[in-house]
Amino acid sequence: MQIDMVDKFEALEPLRENWDRIYDSDPEANFFLSWPWMSNWLRRPNWVILAARSPGSNEYVAFFPLQLVTGLDEQAGFYSSIRMAGSYFATYTGFICVPEFEEQVVSLFADRLQALNWTTLHCDDISISARRRQMLLGSFSDNDFVKEKIERRRHTTRTGENINHDIYMYVDLPADWDEFLDGNLGSKTRRDVRHFLRQVENSGEYRISLADFETIQSDLEVFCQLWLAQWEVKSRVYAQGVITNCRHMLLECHKAGVLFAPVLWKGDTPLGVHIAFIDRSKGSLVCFLVSRNLAIRKPPPGLVLHAYSIRWAIQNGLRTYDLGTGDFSYKYSFGSKERLVEGVRIDSTNSRGNRLDRRSLPSVISSVRKLRQEGKFQLAERGCRQVLETEPSNLEARRLLDELVAARRIEEQFARALQCHRSKQFLDAQRIYLQVLAANPRHYDANYLLGVLCLQAGRYQAADTYLARATEINPKAATAYNNRGHALRGLKRYDEALACYEKAIGVKPDFVQAMNNRGVTLRALGRIDEALASFDEALTLKPDFAKALSNRNQLRVPLPRDRLSIADDVDTLE
Repeated sequence: MQIDMVDKFEALEPLRENWDRIYDSDPEANFFLSWPWMSNWLRRPNWVILAARSPGSNEYVAFFPLQLVTGLDEQAGFYSSIRMAGSYFATYTGFICVPEFEEQVVSLFADRLQALNWTTLHCDDISISARRRQMLLGSFSDNDFVKEKIERRRHTTRTGENINHDIYMYVDLPADWDEFLDGNLGSKTRRDVRHFLRQVENSGEYRISLADFETIQSDLEVFCQLWLAQWEVKSRVYAQGVITNCRHMLLECHKAGVLFAPVLWKGDTPLGVHIAFIDRSKGSLVCFLVSRNLAIRKPPPGLVLHAYSIRWAIQNGLRTYDLGTGDFSYKYSFGSKERLVEGVRIDSTNSRGNRLDRRSLPSVISSVRKLRQEGKFQLAERGCRQVLETEPSNLEARRLLDELVAARRIEEQFARALQCHRSKQFLDAQRIYLQVLAANPRHYDANYLLGVLCLQAGRYQAADTYLARATEINPKAATAYNNRGHALRGLKRYDEALACYEKAIGVKPDFVQAMNNRGVTLRALGRIDEALASFDEALTLKPDFAKALSNRNQLRVPLPRDRLSIADDVDTLE
């Protein structure tokens, strides 16, 4: 038996019939490992499938779909980890295998996993038998790996239920709806189900529609809007993440004929939507998500949609109604049974965990570019070196590394210039700032601080040149506009100075120093009322602003223009 690695969709697509044969033969397979689900999920980057076959045979006997994840530890650098394909969205994960080959295959899967470069293997929601679980986990030596149960986040409902999400619930369905009502439901639940289904189906006020090719787009949009209204207030990230994945997955599932989506209406107002999947191979209707209008209590949308779905499943010959994770009390009212699905995390302690998986390198390089834009040069440089450790011939990593090393040297030069500036070694600071700008003319900080240095020395024309370049590089730099205003005032270009102060305030509306400087400039232009208003605006925001108060008081005393700068504010160094 040999293990192949499939990591391109064009290599996966021809395997559909082979995949379906394995899925149909495997009693442990679940819908989220079926071709309609998995082939759509894998239309995204960073995945690999372990595929087992006998040497010389083109027929595979097992598939193990995995996701490759790249993370960044600011102390240790980038790392690779592996998750089950579909993790954090699919209800279940795992692998599929022709039963007669499972002993050979599972141990080979484990061996192949151990040969890859990763720090952590996350087996979340992995739904396999105790036998397969032992074969898989037992192959990871305690000397090289640490195995721990994944502890799920505590979940307490609004009614005080403490939900255990390691418990998954399902209902064995009889062949007849009345048999289900009499055998699975208590008297109150049975009465409620009959009453509310009659109310919905016979009153004319309510109705249930099933999403079809004409309504699927609008029905899915109804689901999304109800879901966001229900969950976004609790966790925007969670709610939006679910919707993003739903938009990616559900329409394709409908095209494949496996989506079951009843919508409960009152007139033209939607009250709830149930998203479930039809798994005819396993005879199961798999509940996935329900979104509902929380203001509606009767008829209860959740109960009505579940009852309708169970009846439909029975009428269509399905044997199981899968309610998924969580031992919610309402699930027991349908006569549900429990089964345990526990996740496990495996941490690598050997040297392979320190190297990146080659399939993750494009993701690392993308992250390196982002780190570079954020000015995190050391982390970016470390990422390039890690890529080159895994793939020494990677030209993009080599090019980025050369650029980052050059950028780091420029930043080291700039740091020396800044230290000289702070220590009042102005000639040395100027010399090194100019060296930085020779290497990178668009270095914002060097342009800005060289402009400040020239301003401090009274070299207004040079100050204007560098500060103008700084504002062009960073149009949101309020302090650069403010200081350029000083340089222009020194050149007696008052209208241009005034425009700079206005831009500074536009970027930073509470910039009281720029308001004070604007007032000084307006006075120089003889616009006394506007100057008074500018000083008052600054004092409204900062009543104890001594310079603005002094300048406001001076409005009563006419001063020559060359003395109007004594109470302005130049932004220099901290």
